[in-house]
Amino acid sequence: MKYHKWTKSDEEKLKESYPHMPNRQIAKIFGVSKIAINHKARRLGLNWSQKTYSMRKVICDYCGEPFVKRRCYVQRVRHHFCSMECRDKWMRAHSYVIQPNLLPSPTLAYVCGVLLGDGMCYNASQGKNKGFTYAVALEVTEKPFARSFLQALWQVELKPRMFPIKKSGDRQDTWYVKGYSKKFYEWWIKQTLSDFQKMFFKEEGMLKEFIRGFYESEGSYYKQHCQLCNSDYKIILLFQKALSQLGFESSIYRNEQRWKDFYRDKYDVESWKEFLYILYIRGGQHEQNRFIELIKPCIKNSLT
Repeated sequence: MKYHKWTKSDEEKLKESYPHMPNRQIAKIFGVSKIAINHKARRLGLNWSQKTYSMRKVICDYCGEPFVKRRCYVQRVRHHFCSMECRDKWMRAHSYVIQPNLLPSPTLAYVCGVLLGDGMCYNASQGKNKGFTYAVALEVTEKPFARSFLQALWQVELKPRMFPIKKSGDRQDTWYVKGYSKKFYEWWIKQTLSDFQKMFFKEEGMLKEFIRGFYESEGSYYKQHCQLCNSDYKIILLFQKALSQLGFESSIYRNEQRWKDFYRDKYDVESWKEFLYILYIRGGQHEQNRFIELIKPCIKNSLT
């Protein structure tokens, strides 16, 4: 495309047409590229906020006040809201609450096993709406594991979503699974390890899924060793009981490398959480293969 020499009449014409026409259409009129229109508009002091061709007035579904659609920061399906405050009030008024299925089941056992490992269940604050977001999430590098957790959340009726996250530098990209439910969060914070034992240790199917969720999060299978790792000693004891109920013998070791990273005269109760406890499955290669065949994890199921 040839160079275009801007005249005063062209600049006046651009100022008149810029708010009411898209830049592609203006570029065709002057015979230049869209980038040239953007650069010239900046030099003339024209801002994108002056554009009116794509604006149309809509009414907020909560307060009933009209506003420009392009300035609508929050849209939900077929509803329009002028602010986050109106959206939150509308959701509370219409009881937009997800009702999860919290009855003991193999799927719920798998979700709880993942949350005891790498999973997250938290309450986040967003500006004025403190304590409004209640999320169940998982961020991992293995896509099969993320899909498995996504399907489990759908079966629990949490309506999650899954999307990739690109990392900078040499870090590996991850997959993020996230669902929202206040009732699940309130149920989760009330649960104790003894409650999980009462719920999932009764049936073998739920016990297998409970161990599978924790193994996919915190387990490893390499160099003829099958193990589960966690910094909480009580959680490791819980899964040792679960393995013994399935007929597996195991031993617990503490990672001595983390012990050397701290000075012994500075130990306190909280510092014990920094140590890594490892639960080894005993019995050699035969027992470890039997564990993989029984649990059937989607990842970490072959020697690497």
